[in-house]
Amino acid sequence: MNVKQFVGLDLFESLYLAVLAVLPFLVIQSTVSFSLLIFAVLIGGRAVYKQWTYRTVDTDGKRVLITGCDSGFGFTLARRLSSKGILVYAGCLIPNGEGANQLLNSESADKICVVPLDVRSDKSVQELYDQVVSDGPEKGLWGVVNNAAINFMGDVEFCTMEMFKRVAEVNMFGAVRVTKMFLGLVRKEKGRIVNVSSAKGLICNPSTACYGMTKYAIETFSDILRLEMRKFSVRVVVIEPGNYGGSTNMLSKNTLDGLKSDFETMWKEAGEDTKRIYPRDYLTRQYQSVVDSAATASKTIRPVIDAMESAVIAVNPQFRYHIDGGNSIIDYNSVSLREYQYH
Repeated sequence: MNVKQFVGLDLFESLYLAVLAVLPFLVIQSTVSFSLLIFAVLIGGRAVYKQWTYRTVDTDGKRVLITGCDSGFGFTLARRLSSKGILVYAGCLIPNGEGANQLLNSESADKICVVPLDVRSDKSVQELYDQVVSDGPEKGLWGVVNNAAINFMGDVEFCTMEMFKRVAEVNMFGAVRVTKMFLGLVRKEKGRIVNVSSAKGLICNPSTACYGMTKYAIETFSDILRLEMRKFSVRVVVIEPGNYGGSTNMLSKNTLDGLKSDFETMWKEAGEDTKRIYPRDYLTRQYQSVVDSAATASKTIRPVIDAMESAVIAVNPQFRYHIDGGNSIIDYNSVSLREYQYH
């Protein structure tokens, strides 16, 4: 074999080996690209199908009760639904406060009835029920939106029993109390119970036991109620917002001031053994992390309000609405939350 033949054979073998080495990557790349294309088409097709088949109920004559309308989701949803012709009973803890006054002066104020409501009080809920029945003795209630809630932060070891009870009384028992009182009226209309939970209602994070356990309870309460109400054609829907705390009253100055006071109480009432294990600035740093988290929240709550509106007026609402939040590209809590889908 001469030199030219040897070089030619060597070059052929090298090219052959190079092709063999690259070929799997080309095949894989093609497969991955095709898979991504199919995935994108399916996602896009699903979105188009949902939009194409989306239907809403006739809102004429419909009445809806929303709790926690002083600010945030409740306040904005009251304005949204009233603008669509629904008579909204806007439950406000402070019926002469800024939020209530803004509702009474909104463009659709003729469709908003601001009512005093403390979801912690049997008497307050009963009085509202009596008013709703008096306003329409022959009517039912199309929907109840259990939105009233308070935020909280703190390790189990530091949170007092009073703190656990305080959060549960609003977030958990408040929703149960209102639901039980108005369920008969909703059943009469074959309407909706919409419960606002949270991404933290399915995801465990440190220092969120007081708040998270109440949202876990709302998830379970809603799923069981849905099964019980199916025979009456009553829909039960759960709203699970991501990081929106900084865009609502959940992280307002008043809320943060109250939380700061709670953190001081935590340290004051902690046992000596606990104080020996944890440095004094542990709670200070934890409080600061709550303050800083406000800056990471979504800048608008519109996606949540869109989901809540759909839950109330869509002919076929979803069992659950997961709404990504935050001002970054990915809301990691909401991404993790989707692993828990079972509807």
